[in-house]
Amino acid sequence: MKTKHTADILDIPITTLNQKEVIEFIIKRLKSNKKTFLTTPNPEILLESQKNAKLKNILMQTDLNTPDGIGLLWADNFLLKTKNTNSKLYLVFYGIISVLLTPWINKNKLRIKEVVTGTDLMNEICTSGIFNDYKFFFLGGQSDEADSAKKTLQNINKKLKVVGTSNDDPTNENSVDQINESEAEILFVAYGCPKQEIWIYDNLSKLKHIKFVIGIGGAFNFLSGKISRAPRFIRKLGLEWLYRLFKEPLKRSKRIFNAVIVFPYQIIKSRVQKSN
Repeated sequence: MKTKHTADILDIPITTLNQKEVIEFIIKRLKSNKKTFLTTPNPEILLESQKNAKLKNILMQTDLNTPDGIGLLWADNFLLKTKNTNSKLYLVFYGIISVLLTPWINKNKLRIKEVVTGTDLMNEICTSGIFNDYKFFFLGGQSDEADSAKKTLQNINKKLKVVGTSNDDPTNENSVDQINESEAEILFVAYGCPKQEIWIYDNLSKLKHIKFVIGIGGAFNFLSGKISRAPRFIRKLGLEWLYRLFKEPLKRSKRIFNAVIVFPYQIIKSRVQKSN
């Protein structure tokens, strides 16, 4: 959904709201009893949307897409700074230099000023106490990840009402009935992209009590403590990807390559093509 607080990156509307403002948006929508579908696209998800027509269509229709990755802050800034030039040489040169300088950029001068991840949103929603009147359901993840995340979050917020968890895969047709029977109003889905976005899109109308749903990828793992996140100062620099690469080089190498090399290349390439 496009608003005045939206930036287009590879045709996908990305909100310019910071995390506090996103939380305020969610509260407002809950009070209005409007069903809300939120996603947190990162560079890899935007790349996937370029070859997956259904995913792209979904991301163009969601109520809010938050920027999960400093690459999106760079992309929006690059596109804004180069909107008045058609010099291909300048576009390529400035694109490469700006990518290298991204960790040290002054985010206060950007339109998208803050990375808003699914893990951070889920943690804030579940532990702040603002949403204690609502019932939660955790869907997806591997093995006992959802249960582990539930225990961790309820240790922080004793009043958190998690009325159900399930690690059923997206093909299990009983998941919708289970969620409806729990009368949950807030749903976190951890199937990974694009499975979680497609599942939510296909099933949201069937979820009788759900008012807010978000795809959160691997957040259950992070929030249960099974996988450690980068220290806060590294996250502030936008270098969490580097931390994860050191922690899991084999698992992360392809994803990091896509985010750090392929994504900037596609952004610069698309901008050069528009200059013709």
